[in-house]
Amino acid sequence: MSSSARAERLSYQWIDRQDDLELLVDTLLACPRYALDTEFHRERTYFPKLALVQVAWLDESLGQQVALIDPLAVDVHALAPLLTSDVLCVIHAEFGVRLTESEFHPEQTVGGLLTVISTKSAQL
Repeated sequence: MSSSARAERLSYQWIDRQDDLELLVDTLLACPRYALDTEFHRERTYFPKLALVQVAWLDESLGQQVALIDPLAVDVHALAPLLTSDVLCVIHAEFGVRLTESEFHPEQTVGGLLTVISTKSAQL
């Protein structure tokens, strides 16, 4: 399949069940890379609340895949093995992310997600 044909195929899935999230993590652990973005609810709260996790990856047979994860319906701690793995993660962050040789140090948006998931996986 040509890269242009793959680019035209885009599949979305809504993740609001724990077993679906765990299956997604297993799928992404087998990929060479994935993209991650988060959305936080910041109105009327001092501490932003994780409202949405968006993940994208390329499946050679299915094309581009996007998963929208509802963190209010699932336990996002299930993402910890993925975030601490060697799989390349391309992160969108409004306020920047510093990368070092062995680990990443989120400064804002991703920091909030990692704090929710595991304080051991990031130094804030």
